[in-house]
Amino acid sequence: MRAGFSLFAFMVFNQISAQINIAPNAVVSASNCSTGPCSAFNDQNYGVCGTQLVWVSTSSPPASAPGVNWIEWTWPNTESFDEMVIHHASATARFLTGATIQFWDGTTWQNHHTFSNLTMQCINSITFPRLTTNRMRITSFQMTGTGQTSNPNFREIEIFSAPTSPNDAGVSMLVAPSAFCPGIEDIVVRVQNFGVNVINFVTLNWRVNGVLQPSVFVPGPIDTIGGTNPFFINVNLGPWTFAANTPYTIEAWTSLPNAQIDTNTFNDTLTRTIGAALSGTFTINAFAPTIGTNFSTFTEFADFVNNNGICGPVVANVVPGTGPYLERIVFGDIQGSSATNTITINGNGNTLAFAGTSTTDWATLTLNGTDYMSIDSLTIAATGVANGLTMMLTNGADHNNFTR
Repeated sequence: MRAGFSLFAFMVFNQISAQINIAPNAVVSASNCSTGPCSAFNDQNYGVCGTQLVWVSTSSPPASAPGVNWIEWTWPNTESFDEMVIHHASATARFLTGATIQFWDGTTWQNHHTFSNLTMQCINSITFPRLTTNRMRITSFQMTGTGQTSNPNFREIEIFSAPTSPNDAGVSMLVAPSAFCPGIEDIVVRVQNFGVNVINFVTLNWRVNGVLQPSVFVPGPIDTIGGTNPFFINVNLGPWTFAANTPYTIEAWTSLPNAQIDTNTFNDTLTRTIGAALSGTFTINAFAPTIGTNFSTFTEFADFVNNNGICGPVVANVVPGTGPYLERIVFGDIQGSSATNTITINGNGNTLAFAGTSTTDWATLTLNGTDYMSIDSLTIAATGVANGLTMMLTNGADHNNFTR
């Protein structure tokens, strides 16, 4: 099982793939790297969708000629791989929708595969014919989506080794629910063929919050990656009732593909913790646990809305006299926010403060593509000696109000 998770880890679902993520074994370089170093592309820090960890400066739109804008991976030894997973920093702007994959033949760069029209979502998986090389890059960036069409930003890019196991199935994605309100929702997962044999049937097992559910027989055929038919199938596990402000850990795993032992169990299991989107009135109170309608910290509140979104107006009342809150807070592009579904934080005279130590953490409060947020009666302070910003609004953060 490769998918790690945290309490509200929205980005986790696509961290399962063909074999092994070999990107961390490479040295990454680029035409330029901003906000973070180029090593942020492969440091296995997946961050939070809505918050950039690294970006590449381009024109608008980027130059189509190869070699103008690029991200490159160089391995110490030859590797074989056939899949790349891009963890985008934003799903609404500055979004890489396509590029050309090239490899170095010892003399010049050769085209291998071009992908385009990626869906504007937090994570995309790109499969391509097996490539064997020690040096690869993506170039000729395409940015044909909405919002800003320059300076694509990222959280991580994974590259997965090509499959070698004969009968190798796994769960690669939680398809649904996503950005949902409390109530009954179907749980849908994606079963993928990671092996070299077509899978005619496989058993799918699952549990919610540790409680085992009836297994599901999944008929095929599920083709191989690069085959003529789909290499995955979406399976509806059935309805589930999701309560408000409650985490649900969903685990799903495959067994016995083609009635054979799966020789690669590393990619069998997906673990994902999700929660219904917020709506209503909540408190932030450092002297009370995070339970029910209370959050102990601004960080926990921000993580929840960043990862689960909102499905109605949200009001967070900071309980008077519970500060100061010594935290660095980043709100991202929150799903469901609108002129109707707003987020209001009533500070009630409390203080939010942070002592930044470098230019990568110098803002106490960052609104990274955040829209329709109002903050009232909250003192925001930057207490770092050499580095400090009280607030930073970036990536098209609009319709936000600050009052006192």
